[in-house]
Amino acid sequence: MLKKIVLTTSLIAGFFLSVTLIALYVQYSLNVYGYCPIPASILIPLFASLGVFVGTLVYYIMLGRIEESKEKRIQAVKSLLEILPFEEREVLTKLIENKGNITQAKISKELGKVKAFRTIESLRKKGIIEKVQHGKTNLIKFKEKYFKILLE
Repeated sequence: MLKKIVLTTSLIAGFFLSVTLIALYVQYSLNVYGYCPIPASILIPLFASLGVFVGTLVYYIMLGRIEESKEKRIQAVKSLLEILPFEEREVLTKLIENKGNITQAKISKELGKVKAFRTIESLRKKGIIEKVQHGKTNLIKFKEKYFKILLE
């Protein structure tokens, strides 16, 4: 992990150093010779290409770090779900699969009406979910703080 950060920082610093050195060379050439031996039509695409290359390389290096962080969060959520009773785990898994919103009717199809009602009430009393009237059924969704933790 530290190697990736050092490599990324070195790439960015190297890019800025090369741009600065070439700019100094061009300025020196203009002062001494009155013209620059390297035409601007070559320098501009060269800097643009070098910038795109460095940016892509930095993105590629940091992408692994982002994916690793996401995997750790998914594993942590799975570990927390294993602590809960089976029915509560099922309800929360369904909520996660449906991006934080599901109707009570859909949960009732899986667990049965009574078990679904009791499980939802248990999770509601624990402060994990909230029930909102939605026509003839209820809409079950995560409380805001759990939504941010589990689904973002």
